[in-house]
Amino acid sequence: MTPYTIRDAEKADMEAVARVHIASWRTTYAGLIEASWFEQMERNFDGRVDARRQRLPRTDVHTFVMASPSGLVVGLADVGPVAGQDPRFDGELYAIYLLKGWQGLGGGRALVQAGAAWLADHGYHAMKVWVLRDNPSRAFYQRLGAERVEQRPITIGTQTLAEEAYGWRSLETLI
Repeated sequence: MTPYTIRDAEKADMEAVARVHIASWRTTYAGLIEASWFEQMERNFDGRVDARRQRLPRTDVHTFVMASPSGLVVGLADVGPVAGQDPRFDGELYAIYLLKGWQGLGGGRALVQAGAAWLADHGYHAMKVWVLRDNPSRAFYQRLGAERVEQRPITIGTQTLAEEAYGWRSLETLI
């Protein structure tokens, strides 16, 4: 029995989703991203929650949550159409965040698979995800069969960092 469930996000989950997002960034990017960025994320907490609540009814994007046996949201994944133009990939995993203590239990894989299945059910064929090059968890995507397909600079706060895209040319490899 898995110690979590993967389900569609609901409006009532949005505060917990925002908290998981911020906490995951703090643990994953500590020392890589300046602390003031995390403080800014927390100051804008209500705005993050409102933006997620407004996005939830959209039919072109979808959020999944990973919940503990007691129902606590401990992870999330967002999917939808690829941002920008990329003839190789029509779908995108916009975000995947898990609380530190819930990593390594298979929930990340389950979230990616749920996102891939949703995309396939909605007519998508391939998916990519952007990740900071120095993210210690980026090998996770390679273990799931993704290949590194491009890179670009990204500005976060006052920092310019390197970001890499990993892609699955067929969603069928994940489902």
